[in-house]
Amino acid sequence: PELYDQFGSFRSNMLSIVGASGVLDFYDGRLRARDADGRMLADGVDVRNYAELISEEVKPWSYMKFPFLAAIGPQAGWYKVGPLARV
Repeated sequence: PELYDQFGSFRSNMLSIVGASGVLDFYDGRLRARDADGRMLADGVDVRNYAELISEEVKPWSYMKFPFLAAIGPQAGWYKVGPLARV
């Protein structure tokens, strides 16, 4: 049924590390950010310069910091990484 077509789908930005050929890399590479539609937001960012791409925000109800893509801002700039982003 149509109700289940999008079940479990959680649209979000995604952040990953990719190698020179543009494929997923777990250890080395450069940062790539895409929006929920797959459009490139940032590509080829050296991991040493991550602070140019990512900012953090503190919420009054948590000790945790909330990272977000700086160019988009804290409301729409949050993202998924790692295995969660690939689910």
